Amino acid sequence: MENTVIENLTTFPTAVLSFLFCLGFIMMIISMLSGMDIDFDFDTDLELDGDNGAGSIGKVMVISGLSKIPLMIGLTVTFFFATLICYFAQFILLSFLDKPESLFGYVIGTALMFSSFFISLFIAGFVLKPIEKIFDQDVSRATFDFINKACIVTSPSVNETNGEASVKGVHGDYLINVFSDESLVKGDKAIIVKKEKLNDDYDKYFIKKLS
Repeated sequence: MENTVIENLTTFPTAVLSFLFCLGFIMMIISMLSGMDIDFDFDTDLELDGDNGAGSIGKVMVISGLSKIPLMIGLTVTFFFATLICYFAQFILLSFLDKPESLFGYVIGTALMFSSFFISLFIAGFVLKPIEKIFDQDVSRATFDFINKACIVTSPSVNETNGEASVKGVHGDYLINVFSDESLVKGDKAIIVKKEKLNDDYDKYFIKKLS
């Protein structure tokens, strides 16, 4: 039984998710103990369907309820549940294949890995919901600090209605919804000028490109 557990955790696709969970957990602990800001350049060019073309993984975080949770904490918890889901699914599904290492097995495994991650986003959002107010209080105290702070565009583009940027907060980097009257693309540095509160759960910040 023990050998089977280790074998499943160290074979594709569960091995990928378990590695990402361990990496995220270690980085999160180091960041918390040392106070260091550990940043990753996530590729947020994956777009959701939409007319504005600025949808990205940030919108998935909003939909799943993780937008108010620091990115490293949200992803670490997500990878934990993704590892569990993928482990049991791999144990059940791939055991029926005569050759799990075949091309078909890898295709099934890849689909299993991404679907496990997507499902786990919503599980993590539900589990972390009770503690989001802890981080929300820090954000509300630092609301005025966001103004005139530098941010980095993380969405493919920013237009007059939609966009996404990363700004450093008390517990790490936060993804915020932004808009601008200038043309900005991913990686551009900008300054946060003002905030528009559209409703109780949705704030949007006006940004200007840093020259």
